[in-house]
This record gives sequence, structure tokens and C-alpha cells, in this order.
Amino acid sequence: MDGRSDRRDPEVLTLTEAALLVGVSDERLKAEVDAGRLAGRRMGRTWRFSRRALLDWLELRPSDA
Repeated sequence: MDGRSDRRDPEVLTLTEAALLVGVSDERLKAEVDAGRLAGRRMGRTWRFSRRALLDWLELRPSDA
């Protein structure tokens, strides 16, 4: 190992990558952040999300049905 993270499964995701991971639109994911139901970090004009936090959120999120 050379110390670099595996680029196929990054631990930090952009808004679009995060939305694709959990199967919602960028707008829906941003609404979850704005409502305080999901943590994200704004870095300049872009958003970053923890893969682990997204998967935990997805697992604990109540069904929409």
C-alpha cells in the first residue's frame, strides 16, 4: 500500500456522488442537510459528505412508504 485511499470507494464524497450513493437527487440530499437530518460540510462552493455517515443515515432513515 502506498497510503493513498482507494479511488473507487472514496471516504469523502461530493454532493452528486453522495446523492448517487443513497439513490436520491442532489436537491433532495441538500434538503436533508438544510433540515439538519444529515451532516455535510461546505468547502467553498462545494459540499463534502462522509461515506460512512451517509450509509448510517440511509440505514436509520424511516421509509418514505
